[in-house]
Amino acid sequence: SERQYPSSGHSPSLSCACAGAGSLAMGAKQCGGIRKEEEESYIASLTGKQSVRRLHNPNSKQNDTGNFGRTAVAVQVALIVCLFFTDYDFVSHSVFDGTFSVTIFKGIMMMLLVGFGYLRCFLKYYGLGAVGFTFFMTALGLQWSMLVKGWMENSTMYLSFDMTSFIAATAAVAATVISFGALLGKISPLQVLLLTLIEVTCFHLNTTLFLASSHLVPTFSDVGGAISVQVFGAYFGLAASVVYGGATVWHDKENNVAVDPEQVLTTSYFSEIISSLGTTFLWISCPSLIAGSQPLGSAAQKLAIMNTLFALLGSSVIVFAVSSIKTQRLLVAPVRNSTIAGAVAIGAVANVRLGPGKALLIGVLGGIVSCLANIFQYPSAKYDSSNIHGVHGLPGVFGGLISALLPLIMPQEVAFTSLDQLLGLFGTIGIGCVAGACTGGILKCFPRPEPACHDDAYWDTEHLDGWSSATIASGAGANRYAKGEPF
Repeated sequence: SERQYPSSGHSPSLSCACAGAGSLAMGAKQCGGIRKEEEESYIASLTGKQSVRRLHNPNSKQNDTGNFGRTAVAVQVALIVCLFFTDYDFVSHSVFDGTFSVTIFKGIMMMLLVGFGYLRCFLKYYGLGAVGFTFFMTALGLQWSMLVKGWMENSTMYLSFDMTSFIAATAAVAATVISFGALLGKISPLQVLLLTLIEVTCFHLNTTLFLASSHLVPTFSDVGGAISVQVFGAYFGLAASVVYGGATVWHDKENNVAVDPEQVLTTSYFSEIISSLGTTFLWISCPSLIAGSQPLGSAAQKLAIMNTLFALLGSSVIVFAVSSIKTQRLLVAPVRNSTIAGAVAIGAVANVRLGPGKALLIGVLGGIVSCLANIFQYPSAKYDSSNIHGVHGLPGVFGGLISALLPLIMPQEVAFTSLDQLLGLFGTIGIGCVAGACTGGILKCFPRPEPACHDDAYWDTEHLDGWSSATIASGAGANRYAKGEPF
């Protein structure tokens, strides 16, 4: 017989709606099944809203990838043509070195792909975008970085590569992935491609023409990339994001839903766990990136690894302590982001014989700076989705100031001057901001994803339910949903 649903003369609470939907599903199994249309009609009668199954209408062209596919193919073909004029370096024999150089490269790749990729999965509805676009940026950026670096340093198209070429090329990719954190969820695949090509080029212009200049900063030193990678990537990304603009309110006219930017930056219990997994991989892999620029197997490389490990230990402990002082509760964001601040802070002086005590102290101070920057975030998440200012920018600046202080404290241990370190630090901030602002203006000329920070904008994600369930997650949204009010 036909199943009769109870009617109600008033608007029930959200819990009643969920209970009614659960009872309906149980009844469907017992009575031989209820049609999907009847289930949705019943839920609509309880909540006053039609069920929103998907954000993106498959028949709509609003959020398709546009010219991304064709552009990516054209770029890859161009890279193939350029790489036809290169060869392997058989002279150094390091191209087949399957020991230490490969181990360092594996560590850096783990940091880029797994560490940064999963660290950015803290957003509830932006896991595929975080991991997938990081993967794409790394694969494209490595090819372009090796070519640009070789052209600038050798002034010829005919290049030769070995394993050290791969390791050196990862610095530009790391800076680009850091910048992506400020724009996380707000740019399309085509914009991701453009960001990668532009920033890798700007990175090598800064390092080759400025930081490596024997006339401008002749004694500048930054073995671990605290300034050239962390600071440049952070302020490039921040400037690009400010010029590009934050996420805007998205209006879904088909379902009569308005999504505020605050809603797209929500997290969940499981997304925080996945993001913390990325932090773990970053922590393990940081020494590889910091020590990668030093001669393989040298005493300087081993010293950089030891200093980085002690700094990481210090920042990890102090972040847990500081994050719980004010509220007597452990805060997730500082623990997730700031535990790696020790490696960022010590990068500029990682090859200096500091000793375990000084390395630990730098890590502790860097962790405090980063933890406070995560608690009191500035700029807001609207312009800095992943708080790269607190994770990479300020700890990198702190590390640069430490490197400027060391010639005054330990002159016998360093070969650089305080003036060159300060010029390199603030010059890199300026170049990063100008280049980032110009890049943000370029990205602004292309369509942005709507809604922001949601995989359904570009990925074929059948499991996502849409903004009705996203809004239900918040108390205010649940009340408006149950009352049948617009979002």
